[in-house]
Amino acid sequence: MLKLAHWLARYYHYPLGDVLAVMLPTLVRQGKPLDLLITHWRILPQVSDDDFRANAKKQKQL
Repeated sequence: MLKLAHWLARYYHYPLGDVLAVMLPTLVRQGKPLDLLITHWRILPQVSDDDFRANAKKQKQL
Protein backbone atom coordinates (compact mmCIF):
# COMPACT_ATOMS: atom_id res chain seq x y z
CA MET A 1 0.00 0.00 0.00
CA LEU A 2 2.89 2.32 0.74
CA LYS A 3 4.41 1.74 -2.68
CA LEU A 4 1.03 2.52 -4.24
CA ALA A 5 0.77 5.72 -2.19
CA HIS A 6 4.21 6.85 -3.35
CA TRP A 7 3.32 6.08 -6.96
CA LEU A 8 0.02 7.98 -6.70
CA ALA A 9 1.72 10.99 -5.15
CA ARG A 10 4.33 11.12 -7.92
CA TYR A 11 1.93 10.39 -10.77
CA TYR A 12 -0.71 12.93 -9.74
CA HIS A 13 1.80 15.46 -8.28
CA TYR A 14 0.02 15.39 -4.94
CA PRO A 15 1.56 15.55 -1.44
CA LEU A 16 2.25 12.10 0.03
CA GLY A 17 0.53 12.99 3.30
CA ASP A 18 -2.70 13.85 1.53
CA VAL A 19 -2.58 10.63 -0.48
CA LEU A 20 -2.01 8.56 2.67
CA ALA A 21 -4.86 10.36 4.45
CA VAL A 22 -7.26 9.50 1.63
CA MET A 23 -6.16 5.86 1.66
CA LEU A 24 -6.94 5.41 5.37
CA PRO A 25 -10.32 3.97 6.38
CA THR A 26 -12.84 6.60 7.44
CA LEU A 27 -12.96 5.47 11.08
CA VAL A 28 -9.19 5.78 11.42
CA ARG A 29 -9.27 9.28 9.93
CA GLN A 30 -11.93 10.20 12.51
CA GLY A 31 -9.74 8.85 15.33
CA LYS A 32 -12.01 5.90 16.11
CA PRO A 33 -10.64 2.36 16.53
CA LEU A 34 -11.23 -0.26 13.88
CA ASP A 35 -12.99 -3.34 15.19
CA LEU A 36 -11.82 -5.97 12.73
CA LEU A 37 -13.17 -8.91 14.69
CA ILE A 38 -16.83 -8.38 13.81
CA THR A 39 -18.34 -11.50 12.27
CA HIS A 40 -21.41 -11.19 10.10
CA TRP A 41 -23.67 -14.19 9.68
CA ARG A 42 -26.36 -14.74 7.12
CA ILE A 43 -29.10 -17.33 7.40
CA LEU A 44 -29.66 -19.08 4.10
CA PRO A 45 -32.59 -21.23 3.08
CA GLN A 46 -32.15 -24.98 3.08
CA VAL A 47 -30.37 -26.25 -0.01
CA SER A 48 -31.12 -29.61 -1.53
CA ASP A 49 -28.93 -31.70 -3.83
CA ASP A 50 -31.16 -30.72 -6.74
CA ASP A 51 -30.02 -27.09 -6.43
CA PHE A 52 -26.45 -27.92 -7.53
CA ARG A 53 -25.18 -28.63 -10.99
CA ALA A 54 -24.22 -32.20 -11.76
CA ASN A 55 -20.47 -31.43 -11.72
CA ALA A 56 -20.52 -29.47 -8.40
CA LYS A 57 -19.24 -32.34 -6.25
CA LYS A 58 -17.24 -30.15 -3.86
CA GLN A 59 -20.24 -27.87 -3.24
CA LYS A 60 -22.41 -30.90 -2.43
CA GLN A 61 -19.80 -32.11 0.07
CA LEU A 62 -19.83 -28.76 1.86
